[in-house]
Amino acid sequence: MNEKPSANRPPVRQLGKDAKRKAAKMAGREIDRLGDQAATREERARRKRRLIKGPREFLDIRKNKS
Repeated sequence: MNEKPSANRPPVRQLGKDAKRKAAKMAGREIDRLGDQAATREERARRKRRLIKGPREFLDIRKNKS
């Protein structure tokens, strides 16, 4: 579905480093709370990193956009 941007829609606001850090910290706490406690500590850490930072394959793409 290709939708054209609306003239009435406000521009997308870029978050600063502090806001991104705070959002990642909040997400991390929630992931810890909801995480599978039966999984090993290493597996939980791997899942958490992937949820917060995304797949490693996309890391270069995000760095290039900054």
